[in-house]
Amino acid sequence: MNLDAIKKKLDELNNSEQGNVDNSDKFWSAPFGKSQIRIVPSVFNPDNPFTELKFHNKLAKYPILALSNFGEQDPVEDLIEKLRETSDKENWSLSGKLTPRPRYFVPVIVRGEEEKGVRIWSISVTVYKALLTLAADEEIGDYTDIANGTDMVVEKVKKDPFPEITVRAKRTSSPLSENKDEIEKWLKDQPDPTTLFRKPDYNFIKKKLKEYLDPSSATESTEKVNSKVSEDVKKVAP
Repeated sequence: MNLDAIKKKLDELNNSEQGNVDNSDKFWSAPFGKSQIRIVPSVFNPDNPFTELKFHNKLAKYPILALSNFGEQDPVEDLIEKLRETSDKENWSLSGKLTPRPRYFVPVIVRGEEEKGVRIWSISVTVYKALLTLAADEEIGDYTDIANGTDMVVEKVKKDPFPEITVRAKRTSSPLSENKDEIEKWLKDQPDPTTLFRKPDYNFIKKKLKEYLDPSSATESTEKVNSKVSEDVKKVAP
């Protein structure tokens, strides 16, 4: 028996179970240095190229997509609501830790890599706000316009503790492409951000929540609740 191969397969299954899906070819990640991109109109929402998705970042090694993104009941958010109905400071602190965090996704064409088609750029709230600010600037406006839009210069620099990304609009407007067929393809053939991550089921998230509240529940009874959690938490935990 090849134990290394078995361990590798187990890691793959665990990663998949936790929501880690390999769609790397559908994403663009800004490299260090400067890049030039064009944000294109979203085929899924022509009025807004940005897609916001919420993730549970505390429950597992990889972020887990919140079910509320699909208008469905989510056990973590149910617990958060109950925790905030109490006056216990510990409960409010826990609710803050459990609150799902947003991430924003936008379709882009990378200049010099047009042959790769439209890819999705995952951006932080800081970059998201910067792009909204540029759109609100009367001198820039709708930078996704296919005829008179504006390319963006993205610069990624090393900075402790995390790299820093800045964006600025080019001084002059330009068409998305001179090739009509290329434009038509880019406007139709786009990855859907909501399908690029594995959608977990309710019970899976509930299991991960219990393991987070009480790590021993991963190997013992999943009905156990961490003794350090307040009595109120014990009453409302799923």
